[in-house]
Amino acid sequence: THPFHHIAPKFEDYRGTAITCPFCRTGFVTASGVSHHLESGSCPQAKGLNRHRIHQAIRQLDPNGYVCKKQLAWYDEEDCTYEVTGSAYNGSYWVCYLCKKKFNSGKSLESHVNSPVHKEKVYHCLKRGCPKEFHSLAGLFNHLESESCGFIRFEGVQQVHKQLNDAMMGRRMITGF
Repeated sequence: THPFHHIAPKFEDYRGTAITCPFCRTGFVTASGVSHHLESGSCPQAKGLNRHRIHQAIRQLDPNGYVCKKQLAWYDEEDCTYEVTGSAYNGSYWVCYLCKKKFNSGKSLESHVNSPVHKEKVYHCLKRGCPKEFHSLAGLFNHLESESCGFIRFEGVQQVHKQLNDAMMGRRMITGF
């Protein structure tokens, strides 16, 4: 056998599951993981909570635009689910009519069109001068966790997540990070 052949430990083995869902107490490795859990409506203890409702709450608590993009107007996005029909199948792939991305199954395309990928980018990076914008909190936290703009170290993202979560749960204004 190859001397470097071994089973690599999972990411969780290094970081643990230190971030918990405030509703169901499920542990997550990353702030982006718990954010995706909530924004996708996957929490069994928070029925009806999704990306749209979370954004509404944050937008009300963030009048100075620390997290949300400043917008002249904000239009509620329809809270709906899209269903993929056979017309999206071209004989080889299931194709998104918006971005032309190809999928191997109708179920994969359905997940894609019901994800925030084609929704308005409503969040921005917390670092002044970083031009990155995001469709979801999960995307924002993923960006911060990657340390690509140097705003914060991975470990510090958990504290930012906690501050944001505490503001939302306590209905307190977001005053910066």
